[in-house]
Amino acid sequence: MDELSDMMQTLVGAMATQQGETEDPAIPVENVVIVKQFLKLKPPTFSGEMDLVKANEWLLEMEKNFRLLKCGEQQKVEIGSYLLTGAASRWWNLKGVREPNTNWARFKTGKTIVDYEAAFTNLAEYAPHLVATDEMRARRFEDGLRYEIKRVIRPLVLPTYADVLDRAIIVE
Repeated sequence: MDELSDMMQTLVGAMATQQGETEDPAIPVENVVIVKQFLKLKPPTFSGEMDLVKANEWLLEMEKNFRLLKCGEQQKVEIGSYLLTGAASRWWNLKGVREPNTNWARFKTGKTIVDYEAAFTNLAEYAPHLVATDEMRARRFEDGLRYEIKRVIRPLVLPTYADVLDRAIIVE
């Protein structure tokens, strides 16, 4: 990891020199220092698997490290996205282009409807009494949607889970 940090710093320096900005590099020095310190903590990576326990453990570990190093919101997103691998990295590459000014709170909850539906279905198996009918399942699913999607869907009072899911995907 130290080699990676050193390489990153060398790259930043080379880019700054190439652009004629030796005094004012493209990446602020304090960000390079924070990244070096963060990588020394040996943070976990996250590949995007649908295991909610692993996802929560990753978030908790990241937040613990962010608190320790007093990272700013933008630093959290940059470091967090750097530690994504596999499907999670591909997701971020698509999302990051659409939403370049994402903060950490938005980054953490940035799951797609398809991701949410998979997690919802998995958790519903542990509480079948809460989703006993299709209408109950629809309302429960609707309750967990992000606000910007829920505010469009709720007034429609869609009768079935399939209707709510389909409309949520369209709204997203």
